[in-house]
Amino acid sequence: MTHEQEKTEFRVGPFTTGDLIALLGVVFMSGALWFQVNLMAAEQARMGSRISALEQVVPNEYVRRRDYREDVREMKERLRRIETKVDSKADKK
Repeated sequence: MTHEQEKTEFRVGPFTTGDLIALLGVVFMSGALWFQVNLMAAEQARMGSRISALEQVVPNEYVRRRDYREDVREMKERLRRIETKVDSKADKK
């Protein structure tokens, strides 16, 4: 380094300008990371409470697969009986 460059370069103790900029970048990025982690933790807690609420509502609001299949089976059986009655009436004509 020349004598002129030493005068224009900013120094704080053993740190140069580039070192200070890198240090500020590290501090800024660690703060941003901390903020992101806290934001994600809050979002997960919010989603967990919403899922818990849904788990309580869903069994009361929706039909279980087994019940649905039983209902469909009953409807098909009734339709078959109606079809047989209609066919027997059509055969009498």
